[in-house]
Amino acid sequence: MQQEYAHLELSATVNLAVPMEYVEETIAIAWAEICPIPGVPDGVLGVIDRGGKLLWVVELADFLSDILGLSAIARSHGDELTVGILCNSPREEKRQGDDRPPLVRQVGIAIGAFRGTLSVNPDEFQPIPPQWAPAIASLISQVAWVNPPNSPRMFPLGVLDIPAFFHALNPQ
Repeated sequence: MQQEYAHLELSATVNLAVPMEYVEETIAIAWAEICPIPGVPDGVLGVIDRGGKLLWVVELADFLSDILGLSAIARSHGDELTVGILCNSPREEKRQGDDRPPLVRQVGIAIGAFRGTLSVNPDEFQPIPPQWAPAIASLISQVAWVNPPNSPRMFPLGVLDIPAFFHALNPQ
């Protein structure tokens, strides 16, 4: 059985997948929309107003740079950012015996590019190889070699562990 994943490009060599049930939407925002917050960890750009609610925006490549060994993405503040809105629990999940939608915590992740959705058989994913840094396995749960449509080559696609990612954002 195929499962749908959002294909996120962080850099020319780093691609991640996020199960679609955690993806609310993808938007484009201007730097001017982000209100920076002093004293936050590297990679946290600030907050934006989304319908009267504040949404934290995290530059995913910068946030993961120490773990994955990425270099920071050089962007001018005039650029638009591609931002995926992620939920900390699957959208379909409901509280036991409750017809109301679950209380959902969201975060915006700034990415290099949203490359669309991929259908991947979960059997194609393998555990993170033991020779990879243990820190990678704390946020990337599995990896598969994929060949998306219109791509001339296969490349590794890691699956971002959404609960671990939200925990890393707020470890308390």
